[in-house]
Amino acid sequence: MVQESQPVPTANECSAVKRLAWIAVLLTVGGVLLPMGAYLLGTRLAGPFAGPRGLASYLGTIYADAAAGRPLALLLILGPLCCAAIWTVHNGYWRRRRASTGDE
Repeated sequence: MVQESQPVPTANECSAVKRLAWIAVLLTVGGVLLPMGAYLLGTRLAGPFAGPRGLASYLGTIYADAAAGRPLALLLILGPLCCAAIWTVHNGYWRRRRASTGDE
């Protein structure tokens, strides 16, 4: 039995999927792992969080603050994505600069 071949994804399609996957990973890190790490470190250094449900209250507070547009909550959640964007722009700038000057 002969199977029909699937079209091979182009380089742009693969790169777009990779970028979306990285964005999802970075948002997960910023939205879940960093706040959990901050909570655990904060409870070790400063004592228990004042909310009635511990980690759930802490995460709820951070998400509510981010939804309200408070800068520190947004920085915590979007920090990894912002760092990756800055890194990408920086590397693109230096690649173009090297290409234009002929440096290798």
